[in-house]
Amino acid sequence: MSDIPYDIAVEVLSRLPVKSLLRFKSVCKQWFSLISDPKFAVLQYKHSAKNSPLKILTSNYYISPYSTLWSLDCSTKSLDDPRALRALNFPFATQDTSKIIGSCNGLICLALGKRCADIFIWNPSTGAYRKLPDHNFPLYFKLEYDRDNSYRGFGYDSSTNDYKVIFYVPDTDSYSSSSIDEQAYVFSSKNNSWRRVKHKFRQYSEDHICKYRSIGSLLNETLHWLTKWGSAEDFGSVITAFDLAEEKFREVPTPDLVDDVRGEMCVVSGLGVVDGHLCLVRWISDLNGTQGQGGDLSVGLWMMKECGVKSSWEKLYHIGNSNELCGDIVPQCRAGCDEDEVIILTQVYGDNFVRYYPKKETKVIENLGDFVGTVEAVAYVESLISPHVCIPM
Repeated sequence: MSDIPYDIAVEVLSRLPVKSLLRFKSVCKQWFSLISDPKFAVLQYKHSAKNSPLKILTSNYYISPYSTLWSLDCSTKSLDDPRALRALNFPFATQDTSKIIGSCNGLICLALGKRCADIFIWNPSTGAYRKLPDHNFPLYFKLEYDRDNSYRGFGYDSSTNDYKVIFYVPDTDSYSSSSIDEQAYVFSSKNNSWRRVKHKFRQYSEDHICKYRSIGSLLNETLHWLTKWGSAEDFGSVITAFDLAEEKFREVPTPDLVDDVRGEMCVVSGLGVVDGHLCLVRWISDLNGTQGQGGDLSVGLWMMKECGVKSSWEKLYHIGNSNELCGDIVPQCRAGCDEDEVIILTQVYGDNFVRYYPKKETKVIENLGDFVGTVEAVAYVESLISPHVCIPM
């Protein structure tokens, strides 16, 4: 080992998976020091983000948290593969509700309890975690298995080299007013403290937060949520975005509700990030048929090619005969290659993963088995990034 030039060792080791690197820390003192270096962790993450298959962390928050955190290897073709799904050690698990807040740079942010009394930043690949200081969320804030009354998210702000956690809590007593005092509680990892950010938006509908998808989709250091607004007579959907650097909210337009195919009406039902672009899932109903019968429900996947530009929304795929699916469907990531290229989606209520093969125009629906209730999921890359150290990415 001593004959290997140091710079060559760095290049080779930075391309290895986390599991191997954790073992190789025992090879010699030099490798231990190298692999423990936060700058090496950033280098390894950048290689991993480009070349390693994504993982999907899933959580079911209606049953005991001791069995709710799982990692799905997106490179496997089926849940029948023994490598596909593995349980994760959740070192701070209790008998309380666990919720996913977000994913960034291989780190996962999680909360325990209906009012998120304990919040952690955790690296599921190394097991390292950091408990965040206590917050002062309002009393009406709650997280339940069947409904959230908040948005939440986690991301990295490169302008300040800071990891931030956000809980956006609308005042539920303000629905009757023309605008809502939105209180965003923002945690700064660098300052190790919470602070409030206030802003006003137009009136939202009473069920303005999509029932099962309150996790922010992170793109370009901005968190995005699908929001609903207006009355029953004037109902629509917009994407609410929060810039982590400026700490300001804005709206991002969605495509028009009427699809480009005559006689079909669309309802937006899920938002995610695929290939570095915002991606929407829209239920398409044939207005000439009977909903729920005869294959008249289908799913369309739309991608925003230019961030913030309404006209850049483009329909990528049309998944027909989708009556067996229901509720909110969230696009997670693209995996595979060539003929095996696959788009992975999560059926939030129904405990299913949907693998859609664009070139074959086929879909495979996989049930998670013993899971019940509602499933949350976020994509992540295995990394050595520490939740305790902020290092420029």
